[in-house]
Amino acid sequence: MPPFRIYRDFLPPEDNRALIDWTVGRQRFFAPSTLVGQIHDPSRRSSMSLQPAAGKSWRDPIRRRIDALVPGCFADLGIAPCDVSLKQFEMVAYEHGAYFTPHIDTMTGPNREEVGDRVLSGVYYFHREPKRFTGGALRIHAFGAEGEGSFVDVAPEQNLFVLFPSWARHEVREVLCPSKAFADSRFAVNCWLYRPRRGGA
Repeated sequence: MPPFRIYRDFLPPEDNRALIDWTVGRQRFFAPSTLVGQIHDPSRRSSMSLQPAAGKSWRDPIRRRIDALVPGCFADLGIAPCDVSLKQFEMVAYEHGAYFTPHIDTMTGPNREEVGDRVLSGVYYFHREPKRFTGGALRIHAFGAEGEGSFVDVAPEQNLFVLFPSWARHEVREVLCPSKAFADSRFAVNCWLYRPRRGGA
């Protein structure tokens, strides 16, 4: 299995509650999620992503917490440390029936990003209480294996952050939300930590 680490009670309770309230009130700023190259393919990724017009201040508490984790996170994962000073964030709402098929977060070939390479991927989970959805686990797959015992499911628990290498194959299992209300969605913040690429290489 690829290494991964779970951090519970990731944000202070007041920051967690503030993020929930802020997000629930911003439904109009969410649009269908896309793949690399701004491709919309609901057969592979079915979710809603927060658009830039909503602003960026919501990222600050999460960024500060991640910055505090970085010095020790490589040891936690058992991988060689490197500079991951560049970070990218995406807030996503998984409504009834939403999912994301197996994929990796690293990019190669024509899709490779100029600024750097994704090294670590993290997901922060939050939702309105009481929880009104089921499913939506993050499934991390073992290398070259299929079937029973070849994956680990991380449940999307309140105020939980999970960190893993960006080259680990993973997916989001289907979410079931009987109310079909946006406010009852499985909310998440995807975080990618980049190693800067110097000289455009």
